[in-house]
Amino acid sequence: MAATPTDAPPQTGPVPQTSPPPPSPEQESVSGLAAAVSTWNWTQIKNRAERFRHTWPAHAVPPVVWGSGMLLHTLDVPGWQVAAGGAAAYGVTALVRMFIPKLRKRLASRWWWAAAGAWLTIAAEAGADGWMQTLMFAGAGLAILPRIYRYRTRISLPDRPKRQALPSRPTPQEEDRPDPYVIRWDATTAKKSRGALPGSKLTNRTEFNYGGAHGVRYRLVLDGNITREAMAAREKVCGDFGATIDEIQIEAPLDRRLNAAEVTFLNKLAVEDIQWWNKPGLDMETGIWEIGPFADGRGDAALRLWQPGSGPRPVTIIGAQRTGKSTLLKSAACEFKDKPIKLLYGDPMNGQSCPQVLPYLPKDGVAVEHLGIKALVERVHAEKERRSRFLANVEWTDQFGNKLRGVQSYDHPGAHGLDMLVLALDEFHALARDAELVEMVYDILAEGAKTGIVPWILDQNAYVASFGGGDLLGLLNAGNVILLRNGDPYIAQATINQTMEVYPHMIDEVFPNGADTAGCGYVKGATKRPVMARLRNVENLHAILSDEPPAPIWWMPANPDEAATQAAGTPNTGGQLGDDGEEDGLPEGTPQLGDDGNGMLETPDLDNLIAFMKLAPEELAVAESAIRPLLAHAEQGLTVMDMSLATGMQPMPILLAVQSLEGKGEAKPVDDESDRYVAVGKAS
Repeated sequence: MAATPTDAPPQTGPVPQTSPPPPSPEQESVSGLAAAVSTWNWTQIKNRAERFRHTWPAHAVPPVVWGSGMLLHTLDVPGWQVAAGGAAAYGVTALVRMFIPKLRKRLASRWWWAAAGAWLTIAAEAGADGWMQTLMFAGAGLAILPRIYRYRTRISLPDRPKRQALPSRPTPQEEDRPDPYVIRWDATTAKKSRGALPGSKLTNRTEFNYGGAHGVRYRLVLDGNITREAMAAREKVCGDFGATIDEIQIEAPLDRRLNAAEVTFLNKLAVEDIQWWNKPGLDMETGIWEIGPFADGRGDAALRLWQPGSGPRPVTIIGAQRTGKSTLLKSAACEFKDKPIKLLYGDPMNGQSCPQVLPYLPKDGVAVEHLGIKALVERVHAEKERRSRFLANVEWTDQFGNKLRGVQSYDHPGAHGLDMLVLALDEFHALARDAELVEMVYDILAEGAKTGIVPWILDQNAYVASFGGGDLLGLLNAGNVILLRNGDPYIAQATINQTMEVYPHMIDEVFPNGADTAGCGYVKGATKRPVMARLRNVENLHAILSDEPPAPIWWMPANPDEAATQAAGTPNTGGQLGDDGEEDGLPEGTPQLGDDGNGMLETPDLDNLIAFMKLAPEELAVAESAIRPLLAHAEQGLTVMDMSLATGMQPMPILLAVQSLEGKGEAKPVDDESDRYVAVGKAS
């Protein structure tokens, strides 16, 4: 018996899929409309607008102009006003084209602008219908037809394939071109037989253009040489390339590998123009002072004026006449303004070496001739001793909370309420003849850093004799050294040639463009690069420093107890020289500062010099016995300085002894106007 549908067993597998019923005609029409709408998207609109983008503006302009003419006539606008408005619109368009270069082509003058303006002027008076309407659209048709013909292909064939550009011959890559520097290097410097650096290779070519300098830089791979030998061969390399010593730089690489170096070929130096001081470059946290850019534009040369935790460092500036040594003094006066640093200055050339800076320095820190400078150095030397006694007894607490007495060094400017004192001595060769003065400068140089006092030495050369001996020059070389243009290669050898190869004797007086090279030289300080730098100059010193007079120097009192009391909390208001000078521990008659109105140390006359020192009777007897034989054998007489140099005694005891012998009738001046003395009985 056949099974009926109701008797069929239930299915346990997946239910078979059945196709949907066919759509009805109404559904087919709705889906077709949705598909048509979906195909009409913005892309197609954009494509259709692209077909007519060159012609639809021309079709739209005539109706707009005709409608404007109808409106002007309806409003009874006078024709002259329409003409004036058209002229104003043209003028505005011309200004826009002048100041916005991108719109110059788009807003270029068109002949139909003038035609439309003339038609609107007439239409405002005569109307825009009738013959005016015929004239408008006839002219518009003549203007539109050429554009339709010009872009007919784009309109009729919008999807035509674009014409492919003809294949061009590929241009060689930059690295594939022959490098003239490499070719010249391989043919001369790297030559195996007679080259300065045989077998070496220039690699990693890098072009640069910054800081006013531009050129090419390479990494030099050495073969059998080391970095120091490559740097020493710099002069020979410049000869191979026919360049000046400053147009090619050879330095140690950043990774400090000894079989490599860095070579820079400069086409223009960054120091050919004067570098002006326009903002402070001294970092009060680190003591580093950026003083001017390097010739290759890679940052600034810098000095380390002090080392945090160990005190200030000296600065030595060597350069021939008119090379810009005083440039650093003017920059320093601007840098130290409103900072706990005081610049003192001594110039045996009567202040002629740097007269611009004198009015802006403390009056009690300037001296402009030998005796005044010596008195200033003595005062600074005494200040060093007082500060040392004071700092040796300062009480302080370390990071562990321990109470300690005495500090080992002058940490930073302003530490313990003490300003950092910079004693700049110009034309030092004239002062080096005074052995006593040189000895005091040596003491300040060797010991002053612990008390915040440091000398700066400015001179024309670095010969040992000019510095009073090799010991002083050795201490100066341990600090900052600036070598400006000079004429002797020995000067570089005696200073910083042990650190880097420099050539200050090869700096010309002018650059190839005729500009002066004043301020150009080499710097050893916080930076040690064998690259020429240029010191920044101050264009208008008065504009920077004239707002307030320079503050006087605070000199530490001679009494240690008083100094300790002030350090414990009393403001530093004392220590200034009074009229008698006794507040500083100096006896009455000490040469005062600023009394001559020029801000200089006054030169004491012979009558006042006797007040510098009071001798005990036995000391006076020793001085008298020392000078008696000198006066007895002096036919033409001797000055106090002559007797001081002969006996090795200080000038002040000698003068007191001469005055004593004169009072006893054993000595007398050669004549009434002379400062030379002879023994009584000698011929005048």
